[in-house]
Amino acid sequence: MSEERKENIQTGNPLGEASVVSLMVKFAVPSIIAMLVSALYNIVDQLFIGQAVGTLGNAATNVAFPLTTSCIALALMFGIGGASCFNLNMGGGHKDRAVYFVGNAIICLIGSGVILFLIAELFLTPLLTGFGAPENVLPYAQTYVRITAIGFPFLILTTG
Repeated sequence: MSEERKENIQTGNPLGEASVVSLMVKFAVPSIIAMLVSALYNIVDQLFIGQAVGTLGNAATNVAFPLTTSCIALALMFGIGGASCFNLNMGGGHKDRAVYFVGNAIICLIGSGVILFLIAELFLTPLLTGFGAPENVLPYAQTYVRITAIGFPFLILTTG
């Protein structure tokens, strides 16, 4: 038995021993379920907004969607980058260096959330106008973004 195989068995690392199909099921299925729950949340959210506010409320959330997309992009950039650096160092046996990448990723996630919040608050009207908000939707979109922007740092951190 090879030394690497013995180490995988001793540490319980399934990546070196389990079949690709079982690993796909183990790691992909939870991600798919999470995406379905997120999509269901968005559908239900739009139903409630449509019933409570009307079509202008639905339009406001759609105009503000690029800011949410920016949150997801920042979260994935720093989250995947930090995780990749962490894993490469752990795999290379540099456990003492690996923790620094986690810390850096967390600081970048929170920092980018705060910066995006400030940009949204300071330049809200030009941003929403640039995203295509008509005059009748703009007040709804401003109210919506001012409330949701408070959660940008938390959304970015938890997604990352």
